[in-house]
Amino acid sequence: MDKNNQTLDPATPYGKQICAELPKMTDIEFDEIIQLAIQTYGKEVQTLMLFEEMAELQDALCKLARGRGTVGDVCEEIADVMIMCFQMAQIYGPKQVEQMANYKMNRLKERLKSAEKMNQISEESAICHSISRK
Repeated sequence: MDKNNQTLDPATPYGKQICAELPKMTDIEFDEIIQLAIQTYGKEVQTLMLFEEMAELQDALCKLARGRGTVGDVCEEIADVMIMCFQMAQIYGPKQVEQMANYKMNRLKERLKSAEKMNQISEESAICHSISRK
């Protein structure tokens, strides 16, 4: 995000392929790879790997904030964390995770509506206050 809280690439929709030379993976392939990773490495090892990937994301974000990292580094680490989170969802219950994500997105939506209303009230109050001083 820039200083105006705008995303760096607002025109790029989620899910757009970054590496055009790689074929798009089907949902079935994706799920099979997630399951195979869990079976191959185990729940405990993959949980530790999630911790490591989250730390790498934090490091990439800190470096970017200090002007020493790149957006590409951050995107790479986000992808790593997302892949590990998909594995955690598979381990702990993908339907429950999906339901909780839906609940939390709806809650965020309501909070944003509420914040927007508060901003409008605050702006209207500032305008009224400004007019009353004249």
